[in-house]
Amino acid sequence: MAQNRAKVVAGGQTLSRTAGRRPASRLLIVAMLAVFWMLAVTGRLAYLQLIRHSDYLVRAQRQQQRTIEISPKRGEIFDRNMRPLAMSVQVDSAFAVPAEINDAGLAAHLLSGPVGIPYDVLEARLGAPGSFVWLRRKLTAEQSEAIQKLNLKGIYFQKDNQRFYPKRDMAAHVLGFVDPD
Repeated sequence: MAQNRAKVVAGGQTLSRTAGRRPASRLLIVAMLAVFWMLAVTGRLAYLQLIRHSDYLVRAQRQQQRTIEISPKRGEIFDRNMRPLAMSVQVDSAFAVPAEINDAGLAAHLLSGPVGIPYDVLEARLGAPGSFVWLRRKLTAEQSEAIQKLNLKGIYFQKDNQRFYPKRDMAAHVLGFVDPD
């Protein structure tokens, strides 16, 4: 047993054998710090995935599930003499935001003539609890001007492209026709 208590003299200092445990205690401190760090990261992940899940789900849906309708302008088609057979022209489409319309009955009464939709159908559309209602797509210039003169709150216009065939049915079997949508 006397050998276990022997002291080693190195460089003028006396060291005991218990000093050999110092690297093990350092390793234990590093391991405890690593465990603490892993617990902190795991706790944060659990908080984000379990408690804040719905917030981040709403954020993701708002970023990823956005519908943007793109209505490109179609090119012109010419015959061999460079006369147009089919072309796109810009026209207005009218829509309403029912929440912004104060009196749906009055608006329906004023719009039923220029739009060409019966009063009761138009009143039902404008009184609906939605945020968007089409009044008429691809209006003529006269209809668009008549609606704009009414200057009603909650009625807006959007530019659309409409296909126009100057020669009517000429080469229709080759060109085909485009529906309104």
